Amino acid sequence: MPNADAFTLRENDQTILWNQPDPAVYWVELPKVTDNILPGETRQINFSISIPEHTPPGAHYLGLFAEQTDGAGQIHVKNRVGSLLFLHVAGTVSESITLSQIETPSFIWWGDTQIDFTLTNTGNIHVFPTFHVIHTSFGKQTEEIKDGHDYSPLLAVAQQTETLFFPLTWNDVGKHTVAIDITYGATQKHLTRTVTFWYIPIPIILGSIIILLFILWIIIKKRPKLVA
Repeated sequence: MPNADAFTLRENDQTILWNQPDPAVYWVELPKVTDNILPGETRQINFSISIPEHTPPGAHYLGLFAEQTDGAGQIHVKNRVGSLLFLHVAGTVSESITLSQIETPSFIWWGDTQIDFTLTNTGNIHVFPTFHVIHTSFGKQTEEIKDGHDYSPLLAVAQQTETLFFPLTWNDVGKHTVAIDITYGATQKHLTRTVTFWYIPIPIILGSIIILLFILWIIIKKRPKLVA
């Protein structure tokens, strides 16, 4: 039995989530298939799509399936095979994403750190963001490029959480600057943010306090005593 379903991608891990509210599901005309497909037999199933007049331009994300229901009584097992359909209603394309909720501590006292941020697609078509990350510390610079075409797309009117990891060692003590440049869309638009944090391990802080106290003790000890 043919059917259609709408989907989106879960924000944190891009897992497909089905049964989403989308009027495009009702644009799909399902063919009537009443006979069985025998083992080893191949059957072509043709779906047709009728888009209502005056539908605004934009993307819709569907799955087209052939479904079989097994079992009798109150328990049924459904098996289905299908294909994803990225449907775009023609018209003016709007490619726009925003970057928000950048989260990272200003001071790192111990261990590694990470930068978390959220991308929101405010346009009407999916995009494949590419990340160019430049990490600078004491003149030392490292670059990382994450090509969006190697990953799932950021769907229209959807969010995606990204995490950048930064391993830190004793050689990384001090100020760190991370420049994030995001390129997306057919016209290669850019979205740039800069994040700064300090890495000061607790042992260094404790050691500095001990040294200061020791110097203060020496100064106090060498001060001449007042004679009564």
